Amino acid sequence: MSLPRTSGQPRIRPVGAWQDIRGFAYGVRQPGLFGEIVIDVASGDALRKLTTGIVEASGLAAPKPDAPPGIECARAMAAWAGLLQARSRIPVVDAPWVRALPAKAGQATIYEIVAPYYRPEPTLLALRWVFEACNRMLDKPGAWPQQLHHDRLDAALKPMRPGGVNAYSVPLAAHRLGLPLRLTPTGLMVLGTGVHSRWMKSLETDRTSVMGVNLAKRKSYTASALRAAGLPGARHESARDADHAVDIAGRLGYPIVVKPDNLDQGLGVAAGLRNPAEVREAFDAARKLAPIVLVEAHAAGWTHRFTVSHGQVIRVVKRQPGGVTGDGQRTVAQLVDAQADTDLGRARIRLSGTAGVTLDAEALHLLGQAGFSPQSVPDAGRFICMRRRDNFNAGGTNIDLALDSVHPDNLKLAVDAAMTLRLDLAGIDLIVEDAGVSWLNGGGLVCEVNALPQLYAADDDRIYDRILQDVMGSGAARIPVQVDIHPRAPDDSQVQAALRELESRNANALSCRQGLFVDGRKVTSNFHNGFEAAQAVLVRPDVHGAVCLLSMEDVLRFGLPVDRCDRIERVAPGDGVRVDEAKLERLERMVAPHITMHEAACRT
Repeated sequence: MSLPRTSGQPRIRPVGAWQDIRGFAYGVRQPGLFGEIVIDVASGDALRKLTTGIVEASGLAAPKPDAPPGIECARAMAAWAGLLQARSRIPVVDAPWVRALPAKAGQATIYEIVAPYYRPEPTLLALRWVFEACNRMLDKPGAWPQQLHHDRLDAALKPMRPGGVNAYSVPLAAHRLGLPLRLTPTGLMVLGTGVHSRWMKSLETDRTSVMGVNLAKRKSYTASALRAAGLPGARHESARDADHAVDIAGRLGYPIVVKPDNLDQGLGVAAGLRNPAEVREAFDAARKLAPIVLVEAHAAGWTHRFTVSHGQVIRVVKRQPGGVTGDGQRTVAQLVDAQADTDLGRARIRLSGTAGVTLDAEALHLLGQAGFSPQSVPDAGRFICMRRRDNFNAGGTNIDLALDSVHPDNLKLAVDAAMTLRLDLAGIDLIVEDAGVSWLNGGGLVCEVNALPQLYAADDDRIYDRILQDVMGSGAARIPVQVDIHPRAPDDSQVQAALRELESRNANALSCRQGLFVDGRKVTSNFHNGFEAAQAVLVRPDVHGAVCLLSMEDVLRFGLPVDRCDRIERVAPGDGVRVDEAKLERLERMVAPHITMHEAACRT
C-alpha cells in the first residue's frame, strides 16, 4: 500500500510501500500500517519546534523533555493521524509504535512506524495529510496553524467512517475495558475469543431476538405488541392518501402526528399538526419516504429515551427538539447563528452536514405559531421550538436525567416494553410531561421502540462500557491462547505432534494451515496460511483453549492473531534450516509486547 507522493523532495516523506498488519504486533492493540518515513531535519531544536506545533494544533499531550526529539516527532505525527480520524468518528483508539533505524553518516534518519487503523484507507489519507502539513510548517514556520484545512480532510474521511455513532463508540469502549476486538469487512464486531466470544453490529448482539427487531421496525407492529401486553402503545391508523389522513385526523382530534410506519431517527415524522393543510403536507412528505404512513393522536409531553440493557434501564434522557433559548438580549436569528457556532453546532455540521436548526420554512412556520419572528427577542430562559422532530440531526438535544429522579413505574414500563419485544438492548421512547411522575397517574405513551438505538452519549461515553459489560457478562472474555512460531509452515508430522500435546497444554483446539482441529477432530478444510486459521479458531464458541501454529512468514506478514498471548514459543529450526537473523530480530520486536505469561518460552 503506497502513500501518494508530494511534489519535489519534501523533508518528511514515506519510504516505499506500507505493510498492512491485519493482526497485532509491536504492542499495538489494533491492526496497523507498518512503514518507514524519512525526517530530514538535522537540528534537535527544529524537531522539538515541529513537535510543539503538532501538539498545539492537535491537542496531543506534550512529549517528555528528555525524550529523543526525532522519536517524539515521528510519534506525534502518527498519533495526530489517529486523532484526525477519531475527530471524524473513525475509531482509531491505540497509540502508534515508533523506532529509529541506525543512522548512516550524512543521511537523514529513517523511522519505522506502526500507525493503528480501523480501516487502512482513512489512515493512509490522514498520514498523507499530516506529512504535507508538517512539510508546510517546515517551509513556512509560524504560518502553519492558520493554513490547516481540517474541513477538506473531514470531507474526504466522512465516506470512510462506520455508519452510526455506535460503530464508533463500541470499539472505544472495548479498548477501555481491555476486551479483544476483531472487526470484519461487513462491520461485524467480534468481542472476546473462543467460548467467550460475542458478536455485535451497532448495538445488536448475537442474542438479540430477530422477531423483536422485526416488530420494532414497524411502529404499527410495535404498538400492537405493546397493547397486547397491556402497555401504552400508540393508537393510530394507516392512511391511504392525503384525504384519508385528514379524515383520520378529524376522528382522532387535533393536534395530530403523521409518521412513516417503518423509519427511525425521526425521518418523515411531523408532530403537533393543527389543521388539515398541515396534515396533507406532512402526509405527502412522509409518503415520499415510505409506502405506509400512520396518523395518530398527539400525546402531550416530552419524549424521554430510556436505554434498556439486559433487563435494566441504564440511561434516561429528555429529548428537547431543535430550537433556541432566549437570553433577553439577542434576536432569534442571532441565537440561531450563535448556536451553529458552538462546539456542538460544529459537530452537527461535521457529522450530519447540517447545523440542525436554520431559519427554513419549518422554523419560520413554528415561530409564527408561537407569535415570534426571526427579529423577536425572547425573554431569558424562554425556549422557542423550531423543529417538529427531536432527534440529533434535526437539532434535538439530549438532557441526561439521573436515574433516581425518574419514577420507578416509568423505569419498569421501559423494561417491560423491551421484554415484550424480547430485546436485550433497546431504546424505549416514552412521552410524559415529567419523568418523575408515574405514567399510571400522569398518563404516558410509548411512541417507539428502537432495537438499534444510537445513543449520542457525547458527555457519557462510559455508558458503552456498561453495555459491553452486560453483553460479555461477569466472567472471562478470553480463552488461553498459545502460539507456536515455526521457521517454516509446519508439516503434517509437526501438526500431529502438536495435537498429541493439546491436553497437557490445557487446550481443546489447534489451528494450522492444514485446518482446525477441535476435540480431536478435524473440522475444516485447509487455509491459505496459519494466520487465517488462527483467526478462524478464535471465533468458534466450542473452543475453550487454543494452540495456534504459525510460520515466521505468517507473523512477519500479518502479526499475531490476538493482542495478548499466554505463551509464544519459537520452534527451533531443524537441521539444515537457516533462519535470517534480521527477520528473527524483527520477529522478536513484533511479538514480545504481546506475551502475558511464560515469557521465557519465546526463546525456546
